[in-house]
Amino acid sequence: MKKLYPVLILCLLSLVLLATWYGASGNFYIRAYRSKRQEQNVSVLSSPVASEVSAVRETGGQEQDGSGSPVYYRDKVIALIYHHFASPEESVTISRERLVSHLDLLLKKGYRVIGLEQLMGFWEGRPLPPNAVLITIDDGYSSVYEIAFPELKYRKMPAAVFVIGAYMGKSVNNLRHFGWGEAKEMDEQGITIHSHTYNQHYFGRGRDGVQRPSLEGPLAGETEQEFERQVLEDLAKSRQDLENSLGRKAYALAWPYGRASDKARDIAARLGFRLIFTTQYGVITRRSNPLSLPRINVGTPKVSAADLDLILKQAVGATGHESTGKDREVSRPRNGGGRTTGSESATQGTSVPSILTAKAE
Repeated sequence: MKKLYPVLILCLLSLVLLATWYGASGNFYIRAYRSKRQEQNVSVLSSPVASEVSAVRETGGQEQDGSGSPVYYRDKVIALIYHHFASPEESVTISRERLVSHLDLLLKKGYRVIGLEQLMGFWEGRPLPPNAVLITIDDGYSSVYEIAFPELKYRKMPAAVFVIGAYMGKSVNNLRHFGWGEAKEMDEQGITIHSHTYNQHYFGRGRDGVQRPSLEGPLAGETEQEFERQVLEDLAKSRQDLENSLGRKAYALAWPYGRASDKARDIAARLGFRLIFTTQYGVITRRSNPLSLPRINVGTPKVSAADLDLILKQAVGATGHESTGKDREVSRPRNGGGRTTGSESATQGTSVPSILTAKAE
């Protein structure tokens, strides 16, 4: 029996070694399997589709662009209207602080400010960034150069400024308008200067006795031919002055008070104006008429940065190619305007946010 002890001991040792090897190899294969699965999971999660799904989950279903900003809309442009920048605020005059809050809101929320050239390309099939916004400023007050220009330049934001040719470099009712030197400086740095007519920024009495913008049709005592000749001469001079002073083509026009007759629009188109802006409430789409583009007036003390965000998001449902709703009058700065004795129109339709429906005094 004693002779069998070495054999038994050897068998036991072999069993112990075998059990140890089996356990180690089993753990190795388990770890290898888990590692392989993890690599597969990482590969799946890093795929474009999975990344989009993950991003949508993290943002509550909100689509994002390549920079991680939320996408509110595509293939649309919301054109905003501003006029004058000063304190105290009133009517269509807002402070530097309010303008800054608006511009910073656009940056923070992922809106993309575009220029007129990008808008022109929109109808030529070129793509637009998501959440596209166009900043427009009417009249050409010196506060554009002194306040808006540096703030826009600092944020690398383009804009379009529509000037009254006859007022360039002059003070009208205690409000100065910037001159051609300032216009050229801004124009060369992305704040493009275009026409608000040469000298048609005033109201007159129509044939029916009602006060209306001079470009809506012949005024009392004026024939159709006289009206057409006046429009032609005015717009031609405005365009010539812009091109001579800035050294490039002038192709955009914003109607005074946002309104003009079909005849005036046809004359403007014949003269080479390819983009014409109104104050009709709405959003610009590929179906919009480039000769009758909608805008939204947000340059009032009633519109905070939070209000602006709400207005932009609510406006996305507007089509922009339809002309619905009635005009709402918004008073001009009380200490300015010269012949502009009427009101700037910010047209409201049925979908206008409530913040825009009250008349700014």
